[in-house]
Amino acid sequence: MVQTVLLNKKGYTLVEALVSLFIFALVLIFMLQGFTVAYKINFQKLIKDETVKIAQDEIEFIRNMDPNRIYDINNDGSFEDVVNRTDCPVCSTEPTVPECVITRQVRNVNIKFGKQVIVNQPDPTADIFRVTVTICTDYKDFHTGNKITHTISTVIAREE
Repeated sequence: MVQTVLLNKKGYTLVEALVSLFIFALVLIFMLQGFTVAYKINFQKLIKDETVKIAQDEIEFIRNMDPNRIYDINNDGSFEDVVNRTDCPVCSTEPTVPECVITRQVRNVNIKFGKQVIVNQPDPTADIFRVTVTICTDYKDFHTGNKITHTISTVIAREE
């Protein structure tokens, strides 16, 4: 009977099963790390997409405004800005002015986006204004390590 057990090679030994289980566990750990990195990159891409959407919404809102409301010329020749919020700090999600912060939900997480709108008149003799909208968030890009921002510009002509 001892000879039949030694000649029967149809099963695995306990050592072989433990080694294969250990190798399988290592493969699963590396796959889990890959899924975690992919999830982070995907989440950051969603945040980038949201910054682009917000910037486009803001620039379209300004384009649809009456061009004469963008700047009102004062008697002394200076401009009183209706859209431009100079008290909105550059790329800050915690400013003192609530209108400078936009909160959106991305994957069930409320994310704050900072908004800065700059309106300037490159040529004082022409009724053309350059509007620049910058949207930012405190989340950082996975690859560069910089804050996620998006800037979009347009030119608006005042009608007479």
